[in-house]
Amino acid sequence: ATVTGTLRAKKAPVENDLVTVDERRPGKTKWTATSFTATTDSSGKVTCAFVQTTANEQYRLVFAGDPTYKKSHSGTIALRRSKVAATEGS
Repeated sequence: ATVTGTLRAKKAPVENDLVTVDERRPGKTKWTATSFTATTDSSGKVTCAFVQTTANEQYRLVFAGDPTYKKSHSGTIALRRSKVAATEGS
């Protein structure tokens, strides 16, 4: 699964800043950091690729803040495992 996000301040893109990913395990309420990091491009965009497991998963993109911008995070990104449709002859 691929997830994209855009880091902005007052509608302007924030470029070349580090974004990390937090995850929340099924049945848990606390977010924990993952080892995934990415840097925003010139349009403030960041792309994260995930290898889905058999479980439903929840993530959020996190910006720690810097001297210019306050910290922030995205809303919850839910990856739900879907069943593969059977094909004719299988």
